Amino acid sequence: DIKFTTPKAIVSVAFHKEMKAEPANILKANILRGILDLRYTTNIREKEGGTYGVSVRNGFSRIPVQKATMAMQFECDPAKAEHLKSLIYKEIEEIKANGASNYSAENIQVLEGLEAVRKRPAMYIREQGVKSNKYVISALTSYVQTGVNDTDPKNFEEILNKLTPKDIQKFAKSMFNKKTDIVDMMFRTK
Repeated sequence: DIKFTTPKAIVSVAFHKEMKAEPANILKANILRGILDLRYTTNIREKEGGTYGVSVRNGFSRIPVQKATMAMQFECDPAKAEHLKSLIYKEIEEIKANGASNYSAENIQVLEGLEAVRKRPAMYIREQGVKSNKYVISALTSYVQTGVNDTDPKNFEEILNKLTPKDIQKFAKSMFNKKTDIVDMMFRTK
């Protein structure tokens, strides 16, 4: 038995949805993850002061079934755990109902016609990454495993340039619906 000096709860929520692991869905999931990350930082960490931060992760599996996963996890005071966990779901419902086009945090316009995303790290990181050996090896590995050429503009730039806030809202509705498997756990120290 390990004795903790400060009571702590760990909240973990994961959504699993059968979905094609195609470039458009992967890019939409990455954008949605970024939006949720900003919203949780603003509303759970800063406004509520409930945690140092919410970890938001996403990914796709292809075998045995193509499936998308979006997971959120944070540590907090056990007395605040239920309330803070409810904010995970509240932010998702807000994006599903109203989209994310008017959301901003610390002068970052996240989805004003997706221009902020286009101008921000996504394109820059890609442009810089293409020059590195790590990127090339990753792209080759991905191609061998999936048959998708990650370096082809039609699998990134062309998709990103056509995306709209409505596309992200529609993706959120698809990712977080009644057919989505949800794993919702909370651990509390003694």
